[in-house]
Amino acid sequence: MIVSVRFLARVKKRIWIVYALFVLVFIYYCVKLVSIQILKGEELTREAYAHHLCNLPLYGERGKIVDRNGIILASSLPAYSVEIDKSEIQATDREKLQELSELVGRKDEVSSWFNIKDRYIIIACNVPDGILAKVKELSIPGVNINQKKGIELDKCRVSYFYKEQLQKLYKLLGKQSNISSLFTIEDRYVIIARKVSDEIIEKVKKLSIKGVYIIREDTGIRIYPYEPVMSDLIGRTDIDNIGLEGLEKSYDSILKEKSGYIKTECDIIGRGIPLAEKELVPPQEGDTLELTIDLEIQEITSKALKRALELHQAEEATGIVIEPDTGEILAMATVSKKNEHRVRNASICEVYEPGSTFKVILAAAALDMGVAKIKDKFDCGNSVQVGGWTIHNADDNLFANPQETLEDILVYSFNTGAVRIANRIGKKKAYEYITNFGFSKCTGVDFPGELGGLLSPLEEWSSVTSATVSFGQGIAVTPLQMAIAFSAIVNGGKLIKPHFAKRILNGKGEVVKEFLPHCIKQVIKPSTSKQLREILAQVVERGTGKRAAIEGVEVGGKTGTAQVADPSGGYSGEAYIASFIGFFPVDRPKYLILIKVDKPRGIKWGGYVAAPVFKEIGEQIYSLKGL
Repeated sequence: MIVSVRFLARVKKRIWIVYALFVLVFIYYCVKLVSIQILKGEELTREAYAHHLCNLPLYGERGKIVDRNGIILASSLPAYSVEIDKSEIQATDREKLQELSELVGRKDEVSSWFNIKDRYIIIACNVPDGILAKVKELSIPGVNINQKKGIELDKCRVSYFYKEQLQKLYKLLGKQSNISSLFTIEDRYVIIARKVSDEIIEKVKKLSIKGVYIIREDTGIRIYPYEPVMSDLIGRTDIDNIGLEGLEKSYDSILKEKSGYIKTECDIIGRGIPLAEKELVPPQEGDTLELTIDLEIQEITSKALKRALELHQAEEATGIVIEPDTGEILAMATVSKKNEHRVRNASICEVYEPGSTFKVILAAAALDMGVAKIKDKFDCGNSVQVGGWTIHNADDNLFANPQETLEDILVYSFNTGAVRIANRIGKKKAYEYITNFGFSKCTGVDFPGELGGLLSPLEEWSSVTSATVSFGQGIAVTPLQMAIAFSAIVNGGKLIKPHFAKRILNGKGEVVKEFLPHCIKQVIKPSTSKQLREILAQVVERGTGKRAAIEGVEVGGKTGTAQVADPSGGYSGEAYIASFIGFFPVDRPKYLILIKVDKPRGIKWGGYVAAPVFKEIGEQIYSLKGL
């Protein structure tokens, strides 16, 4: 057969076309390869590497809380939890597991520890023999061939290192799957106890149960070495060390640790690859909070209150020790008949009617306004009619003369005289001074849940309101408000913001922040404050506060005995609050102490019940700390 020249030419042309196409494709892929490997190589390498990177968190330690002398009041220790791997739990260990469950308080849950939800999954049924043979050849741990069920997968035995074989398996079966989901089981690992005591951890170790592990928590356990006397101040954190109450809550952002991380290459389920390069950003512990509290004074106060509670069979007793010039709270404690040391802070978060201690407020207003002098006399007597009501003096065997001086009205605590002083001031000015002293609004103390007290609006005041408020009934205040108002009375007239935080220190012990005294306003003139200190010294020298006297130092103060409001209306004839607010030394007060005893049995007077508690605390402070 003779092949024509034209035919050969056509064949040759086609060969060249095919050859040219191959050359073009080759050139295209060469260009693409150069682009990927050389021009974009570094960028693509970074992108690929970034896809494998993950941050493994590292947790620091929550900051400490210390008193003004550096004594630790709150700190954190490493904490451990108990975890089980259900896939490793064995029925032969059931008795040990029962013992474990009782140790951690979960004795009714043992049977559930043997069950893993979605552990076994059927990935194919009725598979042809040819495909089954190929599945066997793959030899993947955790993949079982069940003649009845088909191909079954045990997620507890599946390993990430067989990822490629698993992908081949699903391709063989003509199925699609998110391979990553095969390596996670929702309830395989169960934490059965978090942050348990060292004693329990040791007992768990001795049981030596397969599948039971002790793991270190990311955050530690909070320790309060002086919890009995500090619980209502320090507060508490939740199990993850987030402040829930008290100063732990107020300064949570300061105390909170700063997390770090390890940046490294991770596998598909987020586990770090052991030999990969790592970038470490270390965690930082939270800052240390140094308080104004003096633990020694706090313990003295708490013990004295407890003794008073028992002696007078009272419902509750509260005490505050404060520096009147700075607003630094040195001690604050409450003990209760129902709960010896409470969680809720009664000095800040609860109100009471202050009784005769409040007489000093309107006496200060009268002196400051110039409408009365110390020796000015007011109509007094043992009763006075106001708005159809008869107001009496206390039945404490102290009888008022028809007229008494402003000084003696305070010294002997005459209600009738306090009413006359209020009348001379007038409702508008009385209200103005009361609010200027901080009543009806929060003090701004650095503590959560503070109440502002209860004071009727001026437009709702009647003559009876003005009269009863003059001796501390018909108004509700917090103990801290009274302590701060009295501080202004004796410190030269400055209303100071109270505070618990003294300094914030970093991990190196360096001062990050210092809390200095903050004067909110000048309430009364310094000369008025001096006059009031002199009067209050007479209360202790010759009046209702004699039992508050401390040998070696001049003391001033004011007693109070208030009726407790009856929930059904009016006031109880049996329940009283006895109180005393005192300070020393008189010429330049360094310590101011408020004592409040709720519902004492028998003797009810502040001078008999509360003043001796002031004396007990004051004597010890004077002896230990001096002036």
